[in-house]
Amino acid sequence: MSNNETGLNSSLEIIELLIQNEKYDSALKQLDEILKENPYRIDALLMKADIYFLQNHFERALATYGDLQKIYESHYSDKIETLEYYHILKKIAISHKLQENIAQSINYYKNLLQMYDILKDKKDNNPTLEEKIFILNQLGDLYTKSKNYITGLKYYKKLLKIHNKQGNNEAIAEDAITIGDVYAIQKQYNKAKKMYNSALNYYEKTEDQGAQGILHYNLGAINYKKGDYHKALTHLESALMKFEKLSLEKKALEMEQQQYYNDTLKLWKKLKKLSFE
Repeated sequence: MSNNETGLNSSLEIIELLIQNEKYDSALKQLDEILKENPYRIDALLMKADIYFLQNHFERALATYGDLQKIYESHYSDKIETLEYYHILKKIAISHKLQENIAQSINYYKNLLQMYDILKDKKDNNPTLEEKIFILNQLGDLYTKSKNYITGLKYYKKLLKIHNKQGNNEAIAEDAITIGDVYAIQKQYNKAKKMYNSALNYYEKTEDQGAQGILHYNLGAINYKKGDYHKALTHLESALMKFEKLSLEKKALEMEQQQYYNDTLKLWKKLKKLSFE
């Protein structure tokens, strides 16, 4: 190793310490000095992009990750099928989503899914199944956000299939809730109810009062929309009991739980008023 390379590595180690201590401006200044002399230095560019990402400067992060992608494709084509390149594309996909660039994010996540299938069979340095789970979840969410519910459901169901194979009951229940939510958005209430009841069956065997309360609210809201006010009231009263018990145990509800409690109480009062008219 040359003296110049040794000096560069030492400088990058110092910059890593600056990043760990959140001294981002100092780190960026030193990285810019290195990149003036070494514009294709991948590790330095990656540090620079990661700093922008940590600072929530996603446009700058995207530009720098994009430069890295171009350098890989033009100068290091033999390294494209590596986990290091995979993680650069992943950061680009995440940054696009945070910028609400839905179409671009979808394209990168679909490329990542293809890369995952290539890399998973390599003997070394291959991505874990958790990476595939993450990608499928992101694609389901992105397609749902863009109101392409059929495609969103396709990815969520692939996720459910993996969790079923793993026997991960908690993840199966979470998937059922997500799929139920998408069905509910589409007003496919019977399918939504089936999913919510499946999830509730799991959570009733746990101590998770919050999840039970949310599911009872969801089922109450669906029965209300279907005109079955008796079932709706039964679920809403169960939801109120769960949230009130949780509030007593923890002194206060989490923000999401509080919102569900407020929505439950509002709908319950509306139905009680209807029952007296």
